[in-house]
Amino acid sequence: MARFRGGHLVYDSPTLQVYFRPNRKGINEYALRSAALRGVLTEIGEAAKNYAEVISPYDPREDERESHDFVEVAHYRDSFDLLPYIERRRGRPPRPRQAVLLINTSSHARYVEFGNGSTEGERVLGKTLDYLQRLRP
Repeated sequence: MARFRGGHLVYDSPTLQVYFRPNRKGINEYALRSAALRGVLTEIGEAAKNYAEVISPYDPREDERESHDFVEVAHYRDSFDLLPYIERRRGRPPRPRQAVLLINTSSHARYVEFGNGSTEGERVLGKTLDYLQRLRP
């Protein structure tokens, strides 16, 4: 690719040449503060949350047990949350960027994900990540 004053030739015709020189500071600012980007991340996060809820294990018999024990235990499937997050990327200079975390707040989330030593985990968040990877163009 031909270079001109630090830019890259992106279009070349007999009558016109167009060069692009990225503005790193502007790109980083957009990645950190853009409401449009935050909206896209939230939309992707909602798709991930919906998928995780659908594939999560659920036993309706637990509702009956809870009503007798008077213990309020959140179902794994109903305990997913999305949290906006600023990711601090390493490098020189460090480049923070927006992200969305999908977490599960139930007290037994660890055991559902990874198992308890005698049972295999369901790996719901890992399967959700695999699903998001398949959606990529």
